[in-house]
Amino acid sequence: MDCVTKRGKIYCAIISVPVDLQQSVGRKQIWRSLKTKNYSVARSQARKLLLAADQLFVQLRSKMDSRLTDAIAADFGLDLLQLHDEIRLGTVVAPPHCDQDKASDFAEIKKIYAEASKTAAGRSVLEANAKLMADQIQEHIFAGKADDLSFVTGAYEIFMEKQGMPLPPFNSSDEKELMAALAQTAKLAYKIEQERVQGIREESDLQHRLISKWKADLPPKKDIGIPVSELLNQYLVIWTKEYRKKPNANEYRIKRKSREIDIIKESILEFFGKDIGVKEIDDDKACEWRDFHLADNQLSNSSMNKYLDHVAGAFRWGADKKRKYVEFNPFDKTQLPEGVKREKTREFSPDELQQYITMLADTYLPRSSENTWIPLIILYNGMRNNEIAQLYVDDIQERDGIPYFRICVDDARNQRIKVGASKRDLPVHSKLIELGFMEYVQKMKASGQEQLFPNCIYSERTGRYYDDNLSSRLNVLVDCVSPDKKLRVYSLRANFKTAIENKFADAAIDAMEGKASSLDIAGLEKFVDRAFNDVMGHSAKGGTGDTTYRKVQLRLMQRIVEQAEYPIDISKLKSVLHSLV
Repeated sequence: MDCVTKRGKIYCAIISVPVDLQQSVGRKQIWRSLKTKNYSVARSQARKLLLAADQLFVQLRSKMDSRLTDAIAADFGLDLLQLHDEIRLGTVVAPPHCDQDKASDFAEIKKIYAEASKTAAGRSVLEANAKLMADQIQEHIFAGKADDLSFVTGAYEIFMEKQGMPLPPFNSSDEKELMAALAQTAKLAYKIEQERVQGIREESDLQHRLISKWKADLPPKKDIGIPVSELLNQYLVIWTKEYRKKPNANEYRIKRKSREIDIIKESILEFFGKDIGVKEIDDDKACEWRDFHLADNQLSNSSMNKYLDHVAGAFRWGADKKRKYVEFNPFDKTQLPEGVKREKTREFSPDELQQYITMLADTYLPRSSENTWIPLIILYNGMRNNEIAQLYVDDIQERDGIPYFRICVDDARNQRIKVGASKRDLPVHSKLIELGFMEYVQKMKASGQEQLFPNCIYSERTGRYYDDNLSSRLNVLVDCVSPDKKLRVYSLRANFKTAIENKFADAAIDAMEGKASSLDIAGLEKFVDRAFNDVMGHSAKGGTGDTTYRKVQLRLMQRIVEQAEYPIDISKLKSVLHSLV
């Protein structure tokens, strides 16, 4: 492990403190003696220490220091002022995805404000309303009930999403302090609104002093460059223009390149959980995305290299002195050797998988159930991360006595799929049922929750429920198992695929040797490839269109899913999940 080193004859661990916590901790690194001369023992002790350190970092992040509190309050205050201005001027539109009734109410409020602002009497009414709001907020602060002001509760999530920071559960011990700061900010914003409805702006001492302070409290913006999707779009336009000048140019090649670049944009969004900035991608991240795209789309090395040519060409174009979108090309040396067997995604070894399952049991939190269930569903059902995060309670259904996941497209609920073949009904693995998954579904249903995992919030920025913050949280335990960055939560999908392929390979050998096969290979031979692609959500070449297949599809997919077995002990995890359901 990278964090294990020797001091004399004794091993010790060196843990790097995240930059945003270094001031709180008071140091950049934490050194701890592991009190052993044995490297294997040291590795085991270091993993436990890393887990404890990560839990400490989560706690420190949940206990926000005054600078973070001030920054959240300042960001909220400036947003509130901008919203007031837009409503008063009639330029604001209803929030995305709000229902028709709310949109209608919002339009009516906008209309009232815009009309009232045109007359002296109307401005007096608006001024009185702003004063009334400020007074009511003041009363809540004095009564110690700042958390009753429901309109400020989303400021924390909005700020963290803007900054791209990890988002710990919002139940910290200093929640009251933050809520009070937000309430105070709202009160001051409404005082400013009293002045602005009367046309007072720059000449106001309150506005000049307060807005300057709020801007100073905001964290400095990190230059992440333009989004990768924008770089690829600009590059495609220029490439198309230059290519059409060639005498042998043809439209088919243009369409193919456009389609492949669209696939790249979708894959980068899925892997990073956001439309990542070009300056955020370094050599390691470029290689990590390459390995993910290679495995997730079942590409050969030569096919992967074609995609790498596109993205490397875009970054090379972006590094030109005239544009200077990027300082260097992280995809310059990512090409794979051709003519060799396709490299597989790094999977969990049996020992690593057992360690990971044990850690899931040790760190299970009912309020953050997605941290446990998402990895388990990937492991036993092979679903993609976002397919799980976007599930609603009514997406767990039953037919012919078989419980299954409904993976579908629903624009009203912002549910999306990667390709057309990803739309499927996937039987729930019996191990998930044994671990208490169906009881968890019933619990969420009984509590009135619509989403299966309510903490997985849809992000307008990424168009997904599974974002980079959730990815970072889920990979904390993976990093405790191994420092290898090729081992991620999505690697469990590779474990699932390999487990099933190995089972069918063993069954085929048994059949050839004349041995009895539990899978009845002769009966499944016609349909098994099609059904396996259906399970994984992959596009299959051709298609049988067979009525018999459609009749047995769910039962056959269940039979395939059940082949995913692992040499691990889940008894501890089962006990924990059942005790807290």
